[in-house]
Amino acid sequence: MKGNKRTTCLGNKERKSKQLSLVIFISLLCCYIYYDLRLNQVEDNVQKIVEYWVRKLDIESRFPDVLDNLIRNYVCQFVLFSFNNQSVQVIHYQHLTQASTFFMFDTFRSSSKLFETFERHASCVNSIDYSTFPGHQFICSASDQTVCVWNVKDNKQIKFNRHSSNVNCVKFSPYHHCNHRRDVICSSSRDNTIRFWDFKENQQLEVFKEHNSAVYGIEFSSFNFGRYLCSGSSDKTIRLWDVETSKSLHNFKNHSIVCCVAFSPLQSNQNNYNYDKSNGIGVIGGNGYTICSGSWDNTIQIWDIETAKQITEFNRHKDIVKSVKYGLNATVMNVANTILSGSNDKSVRLWDIRSGKQIQVFNEHTSIVNVVEYSPFVVKRNKIFNGNVICSASNDNTICFWDIRLNKTKLHLIQGQDEDDGICSLKFLSIQKKKDIIKMSLCYGSCKGFIRICG
Repeated sequence: MKGNKRTTCLGNKERKSKQLSLVIFISLLCCYIYYDLRLNQVEDNVQKIVEYWVRKLDIESRFPDVLDNLIRNYVCQFVLFSFNNQSVQVIHYQHLTQASTFFMFDTFRSSSKLFETFERHASCVNSIDYSTFPGHQFICSASDQTVCVWNVKDNKQIKFNRHSSNVNCVKFSPYHHCNHRRDVICSSSRDNTIRFWDFKENQQLEVFKEHNSAVYGIEFSSFNFGRYLCSGSSDKTIRLWDVETSKSLHNFKNHSIVCCVAFSPLQSNQNNYNYDKSNGIGVIGGNGYTICSGSWDNTIQIWDIETAKQITEFNRHKDIVKSVKYGLNATVMNVANTILSGSNDKSVRLWDIRSGKQIQVFNEHTSIVNVVEYSPFVVKRNKIFNGNVICSASNDNTICFWDIRLNKTKLHLIQGQDEDDGICSLKFLSIQKKKDIIKMSLCYGSCKGFIRICG
């Protein structure tokens, strides 16, 4: 009996020790992040803080299932509710999430499975985006002439059918959410227009009509609350728009048909949430932000936002460039100053912006690469967390994951369902499975109109 009491006592002591370690870890991380957010230095310090306390308190081995959810569930919520101004809350949360929310790739690889399929579109799902609003998680998708919004929790759907031709790209508008507290989607179409929709009010807000041919890729700026939008078109131009004034600011010309566009990421030395709304485009250009674009001329070009002049060209692809992405400036991700691209030549390529050279090429797809992404996953090697995982989706009906350091070795492959007939679009999203568990999942759109979530 005494032995049982002693065992129980030791068990309670061990549990209290674990709980204390976890409380210390969360509390210290919250304090450091709160302080760094005020100095706008969070990206430089969070990785070092996480690595030190994970090692010091043996968090990973003592809490094997908690590390993926810990920062997002507790630390991010602490910071989110530490500020009273709603706009500052949103930007701080996005800034923190970009810098410090990461998920273990091995956990995703070992447990990932298909768990949701949405109502089928009539044709290929050209684009998917994801966003969270108070109390809700939404996916939007583009197919045929339709824009759809899905509530992830209950699969309820809202449809918009006011484009007169195929919809090529959809994005949730951070500008309208941060500045006007409205839930707005932006869509581009072969009918030559870009349209803004308030999906809660079922109302079209604005139409941009200055392109004179099909509009393909669109992207909101990572800076100034998403106030700026860039668009690529088959009229061989890229336009920069001021969403606040509904004006076209610049017209970039030196391409064939433009398939995809991207803004350079938020710079770690920019205090993005304290900007003067009267600032003009010159201030943005002066901060060094750029746009990159992929085209039917097989090239990727980087443009200076202020001068509208081409800075760099990458020309190693042998066919149409379908997708381009900038690497984040977050320290933990180790992909700053890079661009990722996918092409009809079946390759995925990684480029160094500063040197203007190709870093890596991945050739294991057997058909057109429709989309590429830098993943939110990290791989642990030698007790250091590094975010070097990229992924790509192809008409060969696969999603491939690669570690850019491992000499082109494929880390993981997700095979689409037989009826998918190819994968056209994808988006990472964090699904709240239970009250305190948030799981990183992958949503993809297929060539046959299916939208699926696996994770």
